[in-house]
Amino acid sequence: MGRHLMPFVLVAVLCAPVVAGEQLLNLPLDRTAFPVPADIVWPQAVGEPHICLWYGDKFAALSITIDDNWKPDWAWWMQMAETYDFTPTWFTIVGGVDAQSNPGFSGVWSDFVALAASGGSIQSHTMTHNCSDDTRPDADVHWEYSRSQALIDANVPGQRCLTLAYPCGVGRPDIAAQYFIAARGVHGTPNKPGRINWMMTDSSSGRIDADFVNAILYGTSGISWLNSPQWKRAWLCTHYHGVSDEAVQEGHLAYIDSLRHLIWWASFIDVVRFGQQRDSATITMVENSESRIAFDISDRMNDQIFDHPLTIKLRLPDAWEGAATATQGGAATSFTLAAQGDRDYILLDAIPDRGPVEIRPGSADKPGDADRDGDVDLDDFVLLKTSFGTLSGAAWDQGDFDADGDVDLDDFVILKTNFGR
Repeated sequence: MGRHLMPFVLVAVLCAPVVAGEQLLNLPLDRTAFPVPADIVWPQAVGEPHICLWYGDKFAALSITIDDNWKPDWAWWMQMAETYDFTPTWFTIVGGVDAQSNPGFSGVWSDFVALAASGGSIQSHTMTHNCSDDTRPDADVHWEYSRSQALIDANVPGQRCLTLAYPCGVGRPDIAAQYFIAARGVHGTPNKPGRINWMMTDSSSGRIDADFVNAILYGTSGISWLNSPQWKRAWLCTHYHGVSDEAVQEGHLAYIDSLRHLIWWASFIDVVRFGQQRDSATITMVENSESRIAFDISDRMNDQIFDHPLTIKLRLPDAWEGAATATQGGAATSFTLAAQGDRDYILLDAIPDRGPVEIRPGSADKPGDADRDGDVDLDDFVLLKTSFGTLSGAAWDQGDFDADGDVDLDDFVILKTNFGR
């Protein structure tokens, strides 16, 4: 699971961070709103970089979080995460873990190490889950936030505790902002992109059914207040406690999985990192010519923490005939090629403040051309169909056109887009 993170790992290793700019821990509300396009954008001007709304140029985003530990559900959640390839986030009441007061429910540190090793994200739900942090003395709230963060970092190696879920949705964003990059409330609406309050994000209570998912994709829902285009392209975050209807919930997960070509299904921490980088990113063109397209990308965020790649899309010169190579900071970066009508595009990973991005003409496999015979036809479809559902280790000639190791709907969409070319 977690294969969607592989391009990030490649770029993060190859491109060392260059500390520059404001180095914010979290993005304030008094900022310029990110312009949210109503649909997927295909820039018309050659070489004009477009920052995609969500990673991979997906239409909307979704995250699943689990509150209050709930160890009896862990085996089921990890089975679902493996089956449907997503990263659950555990917002953990840390005091119960550290005291081992109820290990059958709260878990012990070795349990959380195993969860993290399996791909889960371990984050803070404070020390004691006190639902009146908004009226408690400042020192008590500082202790709840800082102590829980420190214990998770000390006891769960290989990851960082950077986000918080307020108990009962009640907290102190001003204090949380001193420790965390983002915090989650419990207000049940999807998060409209553009000007999300990153220190009080919204979250629905165990709602990943079609009424909520269709709202962020189509603006339609059987729930009257969600049946509105205002929710299209939003981020649906949801939080669970106990799961009593596993079969029903798995049906909802299967529905989301069937729409993976439209939804970026990611951990809470990845969405909030991407979103704040996107919301504060600035692109400066260096060159836009027939021989080279180059630009710098920067943001306002702390470069040691905010290192998730943004997805940048731009139209290639016609003379390149859909073939290109891409680098950032002089090292290869992940990219895919796509066609829209008679225009060719590149979608590439770029991490702000990691050096200049360069795109040059070059030999490359035609998107969808599995047998590399120069066209995209039924022979290529048969190769993809034969390997469809492969979860790891897939190659180009098996239909893995986006180089993520599997053969799925994303690869089929690439073949379909280029069929007949």
